[in-house]
Amino acid sequence: MNQVLFRLKETSKAMWFRCLLYCLFALVSFFVGSSLENYVPEGIKKVITPDGVSDILKILASSMLAVSTFSLGIMVQAFSAAASNATPRATKLLMENSTAQNALGSFIGAFLFSIVGIIGINAKFYDEGVIVVLFVFTLITIFIIVVMLLRWIDQLSKLGRVTDTIDLVEQALDRSITKRGEQPFLDANELDKDEQELKDNFYEVVSNEIGYVQYIDLDQLENIAKENYLKIYVVVNSGKFLDGIVPIAYVDKNIDDDVIDCISNTVVVGGNRTFDQDPRYGFIILSEIALRALSPGINDPGTAIDIIGSYVRSIMLWSKKFEKKQTSKTSEKIKYPRVYISKIDEKDIFEDMYAELMPSASEHITVSIRLKKSLLNFNKVEHKALQDQAELWLNKLEQLCQKNLSDEDFKRIQKIN
Repeated sequence: MNQVLFRLKETSKAMWFRCLLYCLFALVSFFVGSSLENYVPEGIKKVITPDGVSDILKILASSMLAVSTFSLGIMVQAFSAAASNATPRATKLLMENSTAQNALGSFIGAFLFSIVGIIGINAKFYDEGVIVVLFVFTLITIFIIVVMLLRWIDQLSKLGRVTDTIDLVEQALDRSITKRGEQPFLDANELDKDEQELKDNFYEVVSNEIGYVQYIDLDQLENIAKENYLKIYVVVNSGKFLDGIVPIAYVDKNIDDDVIDCISNTVVVGGNRTFDQDPRYGFIILSEIALRALSPGINDPGTAIDIIGSYVRSIMLWSKKFEKKQTSKTSEKIKYPRVYISKIDEKDIFEDMYAELMPSASEHITVSIRLKKSLLNFNKVEHKALQDQAELWLNKLEQLCQKNLSDEDFKRIQKIN
């Protein structure tokens, strides 16, 4: 997927996009109706009148306006609840929830469809044949609304709850792990040079953009490398914060400013992180939810234990997806031979999960027990990097538990193996 497709994908997640589709649906009925007019039987034209269709559209418009207003209020409350009870970073996932977006998009879109239809009838844009087609399109719209309304009622019982928010984050995280696991190096070569070697022997490329790396367009990078006979060593991954000083890449020969700008433009930078190429973001959000649950004001260790369960499932998925793809040496699988990039370091994953959470978790015996059991699970997977990190964080957990728990509780922790 190149940069254009990435931006289109992000645009399609916006609420207005679905509303626009319904508006186009009403306009399509006019153009399609004109071509199908000759196929509409005369008897049906006499039964289905403009006034009848107009009345149906008026009822649809008024009811959809009320439902849309009510639904928007519910969604605002859900976003507020998710931000206060879970983490503000999770609200973006709620806003992108397909059921909620399809429902609200359908309600607002049906309202717009009705308005366009009413205007067309009153302005006498539609003749008898087109009115019949508009009536059929109206029935299709009503059917869609009924289906979406039933799904929306079910969704309302869960929207904004912490458990539902955790599920949404975990699902997004697992999709990101699966996608990145299929392409650990994004179909490029593995970057096996350290930072000092790159600084000493290559030319740096610095982006003027400030923000988080959201997407790296490897297609465009490969084309630039071919056109300029370069090798490009990308030293950032999605999720990295750029400050306008740190280089995003190194090249093997001196290049002019135009080529530097072209390379910089292949990296999409924004104010927020995304899940597309950045599995670490999901672990960070889960950690924030668990940390808030353990805060004195909330004191909900059960939610923290649920988060640790999400950790286990996601890390087990990580071990399966990344286990057999730790190297890019199989040249026939390399789509971008002139581009080099590093994989996501498991050390960073464990930092994201435990650096903030473990000090607070070690003050609760129940959470500490579950935390140690999860790390023991990671220590048994057939993945050397995960085993090493699990061993490291097991030692840190025991040190923190010894400091924060009573002697009796600490002995309980020590007995777990």
